[in-house]
Amino acid sequence: MVATTDAMFSDTYPHGSVFAPVRTVDGRRWLARGAQRFSGIVMVMAVVGLWLQPGGAFEQDVMLFKLALSAFMGMAGVALIQGARRKRSLEVEIDLERDVLRLVRPAASMFSSPVVVRRCAFSNLGTVDVVSHMVRMWDKRGELLAEVPLADPETRYALLCALSAHGKI
Repeated sequence: MVATTDAMFSDTYPHGSVFAPVRTVDGRRWLARGAQRFSGIVMVMAVVGLWLQPGGAFEQDVMLFKLALSAFMGMAGVALIQGARRKRSLEVEIDLERDVLRLVRPAASMFSSPVVVRRCAFSNLGTVDVVSHMVRMWDKRGELLAEVPLADPETRYALLCALSAHGKI
């Protein structure tokens, strides 16, 4: 039995959302993406400002320098903006037959296949916290692997039995 559907979609998620993504506890990724996007926008605006600056000379060497600088900064700015996009959310797959937790990045298109980012056997989990309908699983290094809302009582019972068989609860 694979509890993928119940682990990903639940109408009892605390924030009112239907989709419950795997997330980290702190906001470092958000801050880094914001700084990267801001830097890219500043670079693109500097390219525009370089050509709109009044009093620029029309000598060949200055124009060539401006062209090279604007090409480099423009491409670097667009690359920074594109690199700051939010990555596709990971999906949590809990395989109760094999006693494995998998973090899977979904396929980007219909021609690609999903990629297993992380795989962890129940016996290799660090700690597991169960609070109401939420199950939080950490690895042995203390990294949060998954925070899964389980609304279905049968699925929750099967997962808790599998985790208790490995001594995690």
